[in-house]
Amino acid sequence: TVIMRLMAMSTGMRSATMSRWHRRVRSKPLPNRLLIYNCTSGGSNPILWRDIERLGHQYLVVHPFSGVLWYPGGSFKSSWLLNKMCIYAFHLTPAIVVDAVSLLTGQKPIMLKIQDKVQKAVTCLQFFTTHEWRFMSDNMAQLLTEMHPDDRNEFNFDISALNWESYFESYVLGTRKYVLKDDLKSMDTAKKHLKRMYWVHRFSQLLLVALGWHVIRTGRLTTLSYNILGHILNYIPLSSLPQSK
Repeated sequence: TVIMRLMAMSTGMRSATMSRWHRRVRSKPLPNRLLIYNCTSGGSNPILWRDIERLGHQYLVVHPFSGVLWYPGGSFKSSWLLNKMCIYAFHLTPAIVVDAVSLLTGQKPIMLKIQDKVQKAVTCLQFFTTHEWRFMSDNMAQLLTEMHPDDRNEFNFDISALNWESYFESYVLGTRKYVLKDDLKSMDTAKKHLKRMYWVHRFSQLLLVALGWHVIRTGRLTTLSYNILGHILNYIPLSSLPQSK
């Protein structure tokens, strides 16, 4: 199980400020010794990836964003193969379907481009999310003990006192308000929409199980695929299709 090293940027800035003060003013200079201050949550207040998954899902449901396309879900995978299978099944395939419908209705397909950007970002972070490093924070702990109580209150960077539940709730609310510019007044509407997405999600799961069982039982994958495509096309009005000039 990999421990996630996570903290607020303000915590890192406060620790950097006070470590410089400690190095210049309080600490005794030692020859041939470089003082290193590691501000990390891993040793004092660790949080695992499964905790991040649980808290993220919990507060995305409690404080949903407006107009979400699907019910929040997913999980971190420890298997590379299983992760790839899930990417193709639950990311790329739906993106292809949505883009195909967009083309049929005369709209611009964008989902595959979005998925490409997401996968590139995930690939860049993969080495760091699948490996673990251990940092000693003895100097940082010593710094905390030597700080004046007033300074400790103003430049607090004690991660051991951080409540991860509260942190992630604030994280989701902050993302909603400041990143997505989603007014808190829309929360009730967003919750109603999320409830509808929940039942769409469950119905889709049931439909996939039924289709899978049908294919296994009859072996009629090709015929079934044509039937599904035909049903989709029946629900697309002809007036919405692009007209030839």
